[in-house]
Amino acid sequence: MATYTLTATAEAPEITVTYPNDFDRYWSLRTVHKLTVRDALKQMSEERWLGWIYNDYTDYMTLARFRKLEILVQRIKCNDPWGCKCPRCN
Repeated sequence: MATYTLTATAEAPEITVTYPNDFDRYWSLRTVHKLTVRDALKQMSEERWLGWIYNDYTDYMTLARFRKLEILVQRIKCNDPWGCKCPRCN
């Protein structure tokens, strides 16, 4: 897991978000290739990305966890968009 500290525009001044390894690949499947959460998790599992085979893409709690992470990723602003290494900025 990789941890990135990002600044939120909402109530909390700072939020620490922990992304799974290779989240940028997952994010590109969701945003660029327009896959659903389930299909993106399935694709990551089938491609055997490190740690992704343990995410059960048929489990509703797993799908809900990734939806919540995506909502958080979309609502936060990075401290330095030009030098940020988070999956959303790359």
